[in-house]
Amino acid sequence: MASREPILLVHGGARAISQGRAAARRPLQEFGNSGGAGGFIAADANGNVALPFNPPNMYRGIARGGRISAAMFGDDTLDA
Repeated sequence: MASREPILLVHGGARAISQGRAAARRPLQEFGNSGGAGGFIAADANGNVALPFNPPNMYRGIARGGRISAAMFGDDTLDA
């Protein structure tokens, strides 16, 4: 089976990050429908991030201003 790995590149600030989250929904759903599990990483030059994913849990983390934050579960928040 061929690997399908969605890729999302976001450029342009907080509005683009918001649009990136919205743009990731359909590819993540389609990826999940074909048996795939994964997520996107979107970041802008101002340090805004979006980390949407389709499995129930996904390790993710950010570092900002000397603070590090990590999360695993879907309802965990990153506060760095």
